[in-house]
Amino acid sequence: MSESNQEFEGSESATKEEPRERLERITGSVKRFRDERIRAQEAASIAAPGSWHVALVGLTPSGAALPWTSEIATLKDVSSPPSLVSLSGAIAATHYLGFVAQWASITRYELVLNDEFQDEKYIDGIGWTFICGIRMISECEFIAPIAADRSWDTVAGITDSSVIVKLLEDDRKARTTGRGERATLSPTQFKWVDDNFLSILTLREDRRFQLALESLSLSFTLDSPRVCIFVVWSGIEALFGIKDELRFRLALYVSVLTRKAGPDRERRFGEVRKLYDTRSRVVHGAPTDKDDLITHLLEVRQVLRDCLCSIVSRGTMAEPQILEAEFLN
Repeated sequence: MSESNQEFEGSESATKEEPRERLERITGSVKRFRDERIRAQEAASIAAPGSWHVALVGLTPSGAALPWTSEIATLKDVSSPPSLVSLSGAIAATHYLGFVAQWASITRYELVLNDEFQDEKYIDGIGWTFICGIRMISECEFIAPIAADRSWDTVAGITDSSVIVKLLEDDRKARTTGRGERATLSPTQFKWVDDNFLSILTLREDRRFQLALESLSLSFTLDSPRVCIFVVWSGIEALFGIKDELRFRLALYVSVLTRKAGPDRERRFGEVRKLYDTRSRVVHGAPTDKDDLITHLLEVRQVLRDCLCSIVSRGTMAEPQILEAEFLN
């Protein structure tokens, strides 16, 4: 998920930099840092601490200007993310400094929990549930690595080490597939999360649904496509608890759950069976091209999304016996 680190490449012009040029470069850096701090201090002067601001790295909203508000949270721009130097004087837990700086400096959007959810426990409950909802309805590849009790737009202006930071999806090796970056989050999708939030939160009480959500989220924080595939399939299988005839029953249940009776359901049945054949080869270590692994990962991730969204729409878990009855009828 992190942006590519550019290696410093020495050049002849760089090694022969004139004193005046060097002074101008240093002066420019100092000015940028000062301007960043001034902007952040102005924002911090009108922003009280308390609400949790979850950094969203990789998310791309589109279709309407931010902020987008809901009854649970608000999605906002971060126009002045803090640098490493700014963070060193802002956050209380300086032993997290390197990790926090890695993500904070490239944060462009934040999810702000509403005022009634100021207790830290709500990050894992309310906050994570809302983020899972975004992942269910959108194909955006993003992670939520850190949260703070101030806006990430104001952190650079705070110098008393008072900002409380919480680590969330803290895998430094998290990467995108490189394909989901074209996907965006629309206002309609954001509203879907808000409208269905209570259903998602309630369904999390079911161990099968919770495991499926964890599998979906974990697939964004791992570096290996092969391992991600295994994780996503474990989430799909957890929803149905199948013990035998796994390939056939899984294809049947997924197709009945996510498609109406007719050609679309028949097509989905065949697609899932083929995907399961690929899954068997991948999980058992068969040599597979990386591009093929990524293609399969995106396909099965969409299967899991479809299943989760369908369950949320129903408001209850899709029990195998119910799906079999729907198929027969």
